Amino acid sequence: MEQAKAARDQRVQNQTYANQKAAQVEADQLYKQATDPSSTQPAREAALVRYNALHQWTGDQWAESGGQRLNSRTGAPQFGAASQVQTLGQKQEAYARANTPVTLGNGLPGFLYQQAINPATGVPFKRRRWSM
Repeated sequence: MEQAKAARDQRVQNQTYANQKAAQVEADQLYKQATDPSSTQPAREAALVRYNALHQWTGDQWAESGGQRLNSRTGAPQFGAASQVQTLGQKQEAYARANTPVTLGNGLPGFLYQQAINPATGVPFKRRRWSM
């Protein structure tokens, strides 16, 4: 019984390793195609979509190095969906900025995260007073 369990576990481990290596090879090819400036725009976008879907199966992690996130296996910088994730330092800066004390539009004290900011200008919206 123990021998059968050990054989099954070994088979699963071998299959997982083989699948991960195949995913890594394909992800590396897609990364090259997605970052190749000589490729057409649609080809780069298609490679990027496939890379984003495949990355979870490679076993690769994004490691922070000098404020930049790099692939733990290849050392390549992040791109695609992974580039949208903030580093720990960026998260801390955003949190500190959001908790900056300000005077809200109603005249009461509050924090920056409570104030509506115009995304186009980065300036707080002015409170309009409607009259009839």
